[in-house]
Parts: sequence; structure tokens; C-alpha cells
Amino acid sequence: IHEVMEQGRVTISKAGIHAKLNARCSVLAAANPVYGRYDEYKNPMDNIGMQDSLLSRFDLLFIVLDVMDPENDARIAEFVLRMHRYRNPGEQDGDPLRTDGDVDNLATYEDK
Repeated sequence: IHEVMEQGRVTISKAGIHAKLNARCSVLAAANPVYGRYDEYKNPMDNIGMQDSLLSRFDLLFIVLDVMDPENDARIAEFVLRMHRYRNPGEQDGDPLRTDGDVDNLATYEDK
């Protein structure tokens, strides 16, 4: 991945064939902080825990921080559980939930 991001090509050596192929792609990556919590006093490279040589090849780096709020987290967790709790025993994950035209079965989350 270093070569692709830096030079825009892939080198392949298989069965005696050596080729250099041009690569045009975009890379979107996501990473969690080391030890599960972002330390604001460390730089992003130390928090993410990736090799500096790999991380430096990205053009943009966005840091998304979670504001710790136990009450809000509990409300969101309750909403997610409520949406997935009431399924029929034979129903598979990913199957659409039948509403039978009853709008009362549908719910939306409102941030108060």
C-alpha cells in the first residue's frame, strides 16, 4: 500500500512475470485511538498508532471526537436496542420489518 499511495503504481511479480501497473484510486481509512480513548495531549500519529510512513501519505486527516455524556449515550443505546429488540423468533438480521401499514410501529429519534 505504501507504493500505491506514494508512486501511483503496483509492482507485481508472479510466475516469472514482472509488471508495473498504474493505479488510480482513492483510499479512505478509519482508525480507533490506541487504548480506546483519544488523548488530546498527544499528536494524531501517536493516538492512532499507525506507522508514520503510512499515515503521512494521506492528504487529509479528520479527527472525530466523542463528547462523553452518559445520559445522551444511554438515550442513544436505548433507541438502538428498542429498534432491534422486537423481532419475530425466525426473523433474520437484515430482513425488512413489516409494518402492515400501521404507522405507530415506526419511530424516529429526536434529540431533545
